[in-house]
Amino acid sequence: MRTRRLLVFAAGSLAACNSVDLRGADPTGGGGSTAVATTTHSSSATTAAGGTGGDAGATPCGDSEWTAASEESSPVNRDYGMVAWTGQLCIWSGTQIDIGAEGLVADGACYDRLAASWRTMTAVGSPSARVLPASAWTGTEVLVWGGKNYYTYCQFQCNPGNGSGARYNPAADTWTPMATIGAPSLRWGQSTVWTGSEMIIWGGQYHWQEDAEFADGARYNPALDTWLPTGLVGAPSPRTDHFAAWTGNAMLLWGGHHDDPSRAALADGALYDPVDDLWTSLDLSGAPAARWYPAVAYGSGNLFVWGGALEDPSVVGLADGYSYSIAMNKWTPLPQSPLLPRSQPLGAWTGKRFLVWGGYDDNNQPVSDGALYDPATSTWELTRLCGPSPHVYDPNQIVTTPAGVALYNGFEAWFLDEP
Repeated sequence: MRTRRLLVFAAGSLAACNSVDLRGADPTGGGGSTAVATTTHSSSATTAAGGTGGDAGATPCGDSEWTAASEESSPVNRDYGMVAWTGQLCIWSGTQIDIGAEGLVADGACYDRLAASWRTMTAVGSPSARVLPASAWTGTEVLVWGGKNYYTYCQFQCNPGNGSGARYNPAADTWTPMATIGAPSLRWGQSTVWTGSEMIIWGGQYHWQEDAEFADGARYNPALDTWLPTGLVGAPSPRTDHFAAWTGNAMLLWGGHHDDPSRAALADGALYDPVDDLWTSLDLSGAPAARWYPAVAYGSGNLFVWGGALEDPSVVGLADGYSYSIAMNKWTPLPQSPLLPRSQPLGAWTGKRFLVWGGYDDNNQPVSDGALYDPATSTWELTRLCGPSPHVYDPNQIVTTPAGVALYNGFEAWFLDEP
């Protein structure tokens, strides 16, 4: 089975790294970060700048909610790089997707929706090329740290981890290096959130000479260019490819998996308060069964989980969903969705609703339909079929924008705006 990593970008850490929300978070619970969605797989009290739709010259998709970005001068044929919403959709680095052409790419571009055009990001001072980095949008800069120096198996001839980082200012088109003293150990598959003043990186994996997942992390303050460790007392067990979001006063963490001592999905989570440096476990009563790569998102004070697979590798997907209320500390089953069971769906918060899109059917074929769940009415609505096309290399990465979501599938970018 194909394994998706939703990049942990701009508090996305894509999530699960399965879902990312790059909007400024509402203290009442408006959006969070992470990861893969691939998750990866993107939240703070800082409002993201501009970019609310109305693409001049973009490609409409009939009467669909989806709108395709211009493909002229767009970054193509790449996977698992940085994807961030800064008021523009910025895509940087990653690995080539085509079989036989794999190799890291070190360039990037940002898309202006109003002008319907891409501009190249400067390479001066940019970090080394990588896949699966952590990233977060601060309101003025994109923070990029860590990741992996290659994508396929490297055996023992190379050091796969990358311990460097940099800050990209899209207004000035400049890169500034980040301090490395006190930074987390080399890793990928970590979660990332933006708190309004700090980027928190937690968990992840470093598979080289032996399997290793982490149960530690660090907080980066861009104003001071300094790192501080996160507390260890009460922290969740080691894991990778988990989901994280910023709730307005705490980092919410859930799910993921570990490979050592045995490979297993996880179904627990916790809240981390960076002010008091304390962890609080989530109630597990009524929680969903452990599952691999479900759609996950956070919004309106709730964590949403849908689909995924009970085993990895497996092509037999699930079609159940759950929500967790932060205020009530309670899990509740979601009503039946109109989607068929699937593994590895994407999840994102649109600002109003929980989006589930794509994934793989029981024949291991990619699908390109989706549905939106409205927690205010407890109802689902199918997205129109006209929209992003599925690709067999799992490059889909999704971030939340002020208007809805942006999806990049390695070849083209699409936007879904809420009415």
